[in-house]
Amino acid sequence: MTRLELRDIRKNFGALEVLAGISLHVAAGEFVSILGPSGAGKSTLFQLLTGALKGEGDMRFDGAPLQGSPFAFMPQRDALMPWRRVIDNVTLGLEVQGLGRKAARERVAPLFAEFGLAGFERAWPAELSGGMRQRAALLRTVVQQRDMLLLD
Repeated sequence: MTRLELRDIRKNFGALEVLAGISLHVAAGEFVSILGPSGAGKSTLFQLLTGALKGEGDMRFDGAPLQGSPFAFMPQRDALMPWRRVIDNVTLGLEVQGLGRKAARERVAPLFAEFGLAGFERAWPAELSGGMRQRAALLRTVVQQRDMLLLD
């Protein structure tokens, strides 16, 4: 069953054509990688899917026009907030979705070890290695329990 369907997606920034005629089908359970050189429009495509940008073409999720965002999105940069401890960065998406801080922390606590972050829950982002920062950002994305992950 097709979960995500893109047909003839187009996006221009002024006279610059960034995406032209992109079509894609993603089935349930399928893992898809979009490869291309820097500046080819991969991040732009993700921004269209999340609603951060508007473009042209048909985007459907489970057969219906894409409305809202059934996606959890992890940008290229970890986007950890330096004034929030790691646990508070990881729970941020859940809190934005309306889950209370205590419930959000309870949901993520058992996953720190699985993501190689046990013992760093109360650390500041500046105290983490680059790889640990990426794992914290990935954990923040995964715990949102959305229908599909977009990892830029």
